[in-house]
Amino acid sequence: MTGAMTLASIGFLYGAPIPNLAVMVSTGSATVRHYTATGTLVQTLTGGAGFMTGSVFDTAGNFYVTDFSGNVVKKYDNNAVFLNNTAAGTSPESIVFNAAGEFIVGSVGGGIRRFSAAGTLIETDIAGTRVDWIDLAADQQTIYFTQEGRTIQRYNIVTNVAGTTITLPGSGNAYALRLLPAGGLLVADGVNIKRLDAAGSLIQTFDIAGIDDWFALNLDPDGVTFWSAGIASGRVRRFNISTGAVVSNFDAGTDVFGVSVRGEIAVGDGRCDVNLDRRVDSADIGLIMAARNQPASGPSDPRDYDRDGTITVADARACTRICTAIGCATLQAQ
Repeated sequence: MTGAMTLASIGFLYGAPIPNLAVMVSTGSATVRHYTATGTLVQTLTGGAGFMTGSVFDTAGNFYVTDFSGNVVKKYDNNAVFLNNTAAGTSPESIVFNAAGEFIVGSVGGGIRRFSAAGTLIETDIAGTRVDWIDLAADQQTIYFTQEGRTIQRYNIVTNVAGTTITLPGSGNAYALRLLPAGGLLVADGVNIKRLDAAGSLIQTFDIAGIDDWFALNLDPDGVTFWSAGIASGRVRRFNISTGAVVSNFDAGTDVFGVSVRGEIAVGDGRCDVNLDRRVDSADIGLIMAARNQPASGPSDPRDYDRDGTITVADARACTRICTAIGCATLQAQ
């Protein structure tokens, strides 16, 4: 689909609700565009200083985006109303949440910064190291990050020890990446999108003829697809992880520096890990089923996958899609 439509101009002036499955596209023109999953433009969030890049939602539905040019993280409420800025180092590019509700920012100007939910800086790690796109492992400690080169770095923000480096095969430049619940990861690598196993070996590639600028990437809430986009081409595509087939697509008509989806899967946000053993398995599913039809304990209740305030069978089904092991087998603690 080329040339997205606009649902309502009122969304540009006063803000419209940002529902589950909303697709948020960051641009290089100081804006973030809110689309439906079919590519209909709903509204445009403004107020940036230039390049807007990584983005994420908290459990309450507030939207956070890194304003790369403004050196801040911008926060909007669920109705797209601007709330505040958080200073986030020089050229912040990416952002994720951990299970404690804290947000973590990677900055090209150097460092990994962890903030409280209120935006108070808690700590800064590797301040002298370039950090582009980040993701947080389920252990709540290991940050995977890229530097627009041929490697993916790992760093433990608790022990302050660097992990082993993953070297990517072939050509390209590693940009946005996402860890997969069952192990391994996806990385937008310019010329294509690569899927690596837990050991860092290439097992699959995704691509579309004529697109050689894959940059943005995020997982869809359905557990079986992911979104990616070309930085200059502005083409936004959703792929089936297993088959590689494109299941939906639209063209933003502008450069795309980031894409996120409300409700997206993030292995580091603690969702579904009810017993806090840093994995999702049949034990967690059992605890969710035991609490079905009960109210969630709060917006961060790991049993409430869809964050609707009630624990249901639908939450259990959703969590089975992101189990750590095949068949949701219970693994031996490590």
